Amino acid sequence: MTSYWAIAVGINQYKSFQPLVYAQRDARAVRDFWVGEAGFAPDQCLLLIDSNTAVDRGAIYPSRDNIRSYVAELCQEQLPAGSFLWCFFSGYGMRFEGRDYLMPIDSDPEQVSSTGIAIEELFKLLKTAPTDKILLTLDMNRSQNALAGEGVGEQTVVLADTYGIATLLSCQPEQASYETLALRQGLFTAALLEGLRYRGCITPDSLAHYLSDRLPALSDYHWRPKQQPLAIIPVEQRHQLILPQRAIAKVGAYGPDRVSDNAPTDLPASSSVSSSQNLIVYPTLPSNADEFEPVLAPETLNGNVEPLNGKGTHRPDSSASVDIAYEDVDSVSDDLFWQRVRLWGGAAMLLLILGVLLSNWSALRNSFLPDPEPISENSAEPEAIAPTASPASPSPAAPETSPSPADDVSSQGASSFMAPPASPDAGSPPNAGSPPAAETPAESSASVEAARAALQNQRQEEAIALLDQVPPEQRTEDYNQLRMQAEQALEQARQRNQAILNNARAVLSRSRALNATNQASDFSQAIVQVRQIRPGQPLYDQAQRSITTWSQVILDLAEGRAGQGNLNSAIAAARLVPSTNPGVYSAAQQAIAQWQQQQTNQETLQQARSLIRRNQASSYHRAIAVARQISAGQPLHNEAQQQIGEWSQTILDLARSRANQGQLNRAIQTAVLVPANTPAHAAAQEAVANWRSQL
Repeated sequence: MTSYWAIAVGINQYKSFQPLVYAQRDARAVRDFWVGEAGFAPDQCLLLIDSNTAVDRGAIYPSRDNIRSYVAELCQEQLPAGSFLWCFFSGYGMRFEGRDYLMPIDSDPEQVSSTGIAIEELFKLLKTAPTDKILLTLDMNRSQNALAGEGVGEQTVVLADTYGIATLLSCQPEQASYETLALRQGLFTAALLEGLRYRGCITPDSLAHYLSDRLPALSDYHWRPKQQPLAIIPVEQRHQLILPQRAIAKVGAYGPDRVSDNAPTDLPASSSVSSSQNLIVYPTLPSNADEFEPVLAPETLNGNVEPLNGKGTHRPDSSASVDIAYEDVDSVSDDLFWQRVRLWGGAAMLLLILGVLLSNWSALRNSFLPDPEPISENSAEPEAIAPTASPASPSPAAPETSPSPADDVSSQGASSFMAPPASPDAGSPPNAGSPPAAETPAESSASVEAARAALQNQRQEEAIALLDQVPPEQRTEDYNQLRMQAEQALEQARQRNQAILNNARAVLSRSRALNATNQASDFSQAIVQVRQIRPGQPLYDQAQRSITTWSQVILDLAEGRAGQGNLNSAIAAARLVPSTNPGVYSAAQQAIAQWQQQQTNQETLQQARSLIRRNQASSYHRAIAVARQISAGQPLHNEAQQQIGEWSQTILDLARSRANQGQLNRAIQTAVLVPANTPAHAAAQEAVANWRSQL
């Protein structure tokens, strides 16, 4: 039985890089999936993130030494022979002198080779493991990195081939990897988890195919520059299981693609075989991104997900599949077969019972309910017998939750079957269960006038809804004329609003094609155009969804600029977020306040540094007083504390230097300048006492 081991690294708060927003969250989400859903043993999953919260109490600090030592210990001491090892990294990567590097939290972009972790070193460590079942997943080409898109990943592809280790990269070497506020994750991690949870991706091959289609679709939907993953998978590892047997049914997978030694190996058109003939490289060009929904949502039926073809899309059952040719899947098919038998058997029994009830409905109803009162010829028969919608019935606007026709029939039948016969002595309210009373002529006239007013205010859908309330027998010629005007206006408004939406999207598409990066002003202009679509008009809801999406993109762009240190540009972009969506607008205002405080604190630190005079202890003392104006919890507080610690130590060093020269009084005068609550204060007080004793 294969045992499963994993290590996840996610770094947000780098010491020398601009912070990332969701890298730590990505690593935690992947680790939570491994343990909580896939069934990996908790003590066999390492989490290295820069967090000391109670939730992450067992997390390890992702320093260079820790990452190297834990990977080495895992591969060389802990990992049993034949186990599966999954490594996930979310953070910065760099390319230096033709070599790829992962950047730990304490790395320095000015000293890449000595502070980064060479990808080649990582592959060598992984190769020492007593197993060839390894999957390396790297999200390292960050958009915040000034060197993003400069070939990071090119050497990794070569090394994956050389060492025969299956590797997934979040994007092509010339591209960048993106995060989004809408998902609160990196796009790559979001697509990865979706494939594992909902799309039956349980082998490197199926996961690579799914990411090939899904990740470009996600980047398009969230208006990010194109992001296409890159997968390098040795042929013999295409169909190894990346999840335990017990997790396959739980995550909704039917099982891996079935191959045998003599079965032909079909590769997608977008993949290629390397010159060594033992490696599959997926350039991962999307086959048809439109086949995917733009949101992360499972499409399950009775707990199972439809199988996927090589493109990650739904496929019919294949008759060409043969026996599974590897060890960990022998018992999966039988288990799933009996699960389906029980599942569909129960469903068939329910349908059979329902059919019997429906076929004998008339007899059953007549035996329990009294004969209905005869309906006069002049009564409004369609209105009288039309069933009314239950308040709890799903809205037509939400087809994904609407019941099937069979469900509707069964629920209505059950309600009628259990209802007692109407009795005047039963104490029930009058007209209970009957449709609402028709409008009076006065009410109908009011509805018509309200519809006329709505039409004049260009609220066409509202006008149609008001006119629908007028009973057929009260619809006059004036009503018919107004109805015709409303329908014509509705169609004209629909065409006009569709043109507005299409034009806004076309402008954004052209801008993205011309510019390597998104421009916040383009999305702001698109929002201005779409806001012409007013409430009560056709496509209003669609317009609001577009405005919300584009507002999130603007805020993401602002956060990216702030991460690169362009605070003025970030604030200018965030101010373009409209107040239409309160949640996004509030987040933008909070970000603006934080960045403005960061600007203020930057000026404070700069002012403190400007006070420093070499070998003048009092200048360091004054600088410390200024830097202390930056309170805990404010931006740059940690940087200010670091400076205060260095300056207090400098004052103590000056005092010791003077004491060594025999200037004890001057040394004491210098040492007392070390402020309280600084790292050097205790040592300064001890030194002062010692020097005074020598006087």
